[in-house]
Amino acid sequence: MNWDDLRYCLALQRYGTMSAAAKHLETNAATVSRRVERLGNSLKTQLFIKEKDNWRPTPEAEQLAHLAGMFDESLGTYTLASISGANRPRRLKITSPLRILQLGIFRNTYKLLEANPELSLDVDYNEASLAYGEADIALSVDKPDHGRLIRRQLATVDWRVYGARKNNGDFRGWADLTDTNEEGWLNQDVLRQHFECDSRFGVNGLNLMLSVVKQTNLVAFFPSSMAARHPEIVEIDGFEPQMMQIWASYHSTRQSDQMVRIVFDWLIETTQHI
Repeated sequence: MNWDDLRYCLALQRYGTMSAAAKHLETNAATVSRRVERLGNSLKTQLFIKEKDNWRPTPEAEQLAHLAGMFDESLGTYTLASISGANRPRRLKITSPLRILQLGIFRNTYKLLEANPELSLDVDYNEASLAYGEADIALSVDKPDHGRLIRRQLATVDWRVYGARKNNGDFRGWADLTDTNEEGWLNQDVLRQHFECDSRFGVNGLNLMLSVVKQTNLVAFFPSSMAARHPEIVEIDGFEPQMMQIWASYHSTRQSDQMVRIVFDWLIETTQHI
C-alpha cells in the first residue's frame, strides 16, 4: 500500500462519485476506479459499495480516508505556513457557491486590489479543499463543521418569492432553483403546495432564473437584496421569507498569513452591505 493509492481512496470518500473524484485529482474516472480497486485488493477488503449514482465507503474505507486526511493535512502544514509572507506578489483563491457569488459580494473588489497592489484573486464556484491548499478561503451556505478551520458567519440573507410586475398578480406556476435542492435551507415545497403542481421550469443559477421570471408568469425565490435592484419583479404576498447564511473559512495553518487575513477581513466588511 502506498500514499498515492490512498489519495484516490480519500478523494472518492470525500466526493462520492468516480467522476467528481477524478476531477479533483485531475485524472479520469477509469484511473480512480483502477487505483481504488488495487488498494482494496492489496488489503483484501472491499472499500466502496455502489449505491445508485454514488459510492458509499465501507468502515474500512472510512478509516483509511481518515488516516489519509490526517497525513495529508500534516504534510501540508509546513507548505501552507511557509508561504505566509504578504510583502511579495500573492495570488489567492476563493471558492464559493454560485448563488453567493451572484449576490454581488465582489462588486467592490477593485478597492481591495487598489489597497493591496501585490494581491491577485481567483474566484471559483467549484468545490476545493482548504486542507489540501487547493483554495485559500471558502465561502459556504452552511457552517463548516469538519477540519481545523477558522470560520465566521458573514451575513444572513433573506429570500422571498417574486414574480414579474407586468403580470399584475396573475401567476400560473413556479420555477425551481435546482442547485439548492440538496442543501435543505431553501424550502421550495411551499410553492409546490401553493400552486398544487410541480415546477414548470428548473434552472441552476440566479441570473438565468431572473430572466425566466421577468419573461413568464412564473414566480420564484430570490434574495431580497438582489430583487431590489430589479424593479421589473415584485414580491408576492403570502409567503414567509427564508434565510440563507453565508460563512467564510480558512485553514488554521494560515493564521499567520497576513494576506489571507486581509482578504478575510475585507469579506467580513463587504458582506455587511448585501
